[in-house]
Amino acid sequence: LVPSPTDLVGVLDGETATFTWTNPEPLEGDSYLWRTVTVLETGELERLAEPTVEVPAPGGAQVCIEVSLRRDEGRTSPTVRGCTP
Repeated sequence: LVPSPTDLVGVLDGETATFTWTNPEPLEGDSYLWRTVTVLETGELERLAEPTVEVPAPGGAQVCIEVSLRRDEGRTSPTVRGCTP
């Protein structure tokens, strides 16, 4: 099994939300799949190499994302969700 990211935290700074998380069992070639989520829709999945992402937060509104860990061979973890305060 691929472990889910842990310690997903979102912080608002003006109109930008910065999210960070931890890879509990890092391996060479790991990456992350993430997307924004709202009550009405989910964004497109994007891939990142680092455990951090900045997302626009128009008007300082709350932002939520889902993140999963992707192993180099393509297996992924269950997603975790985090929101800014």
